[in-house]
Amino acid sequence: MMEFIIESTCFNQAISEVSRAVSSQTLQPILTGIKIIAEKDKLILIGSNSNLAIERILTLNHGDINRVEIIEPGSVVLSAKYLHEIVKKLPNAIHLKVVAGQRMMIQSGTILTHLNLMNADEYPQLPQIEAEKTLKIGNLAFPSSQ
Repeated sequence: MMEFIIESTCFNQAISEVSRAVSSQTLQPILTGIKIIAEKDKLILIGSNSNLAIERILTLNHGDINRVEIIEPGSVVLSAKYLHEIVKKLPNAIHLKVVAGQRMMIQSGTILTHLNLMNADEYPQLPQIEAEKTLKIGNLAFPSSQ
């Protein structure tokens, strides 16, 4: 029964980033969703289309700012399309909680809505990459599309 509270701008940006890998037309319906994993010290969002996967890890704090509060760890898969459309319109901190085992409650201020869950166990596992074999590229290395 996963539950967490997250700052809306941070969550919206992370959803936008991982949604780039999600396809609306796929043979695996689970890949139309974003997998969200709440651990005691971080929140992980994953989007994939079976050829490409994007993982975004959000730590609880960023400098002096508390971004995420994990109340209960767990994992879910939510429709990328609907989650993105809802979250981008929410003004305040967002409270997400699994209710009745099949739905995710999403609340921000007086706004309350629910999304149906997909089975997180059906989501494909990302390959494990050894830390010494990774390459970090700063965003200044790529030209802006503006």
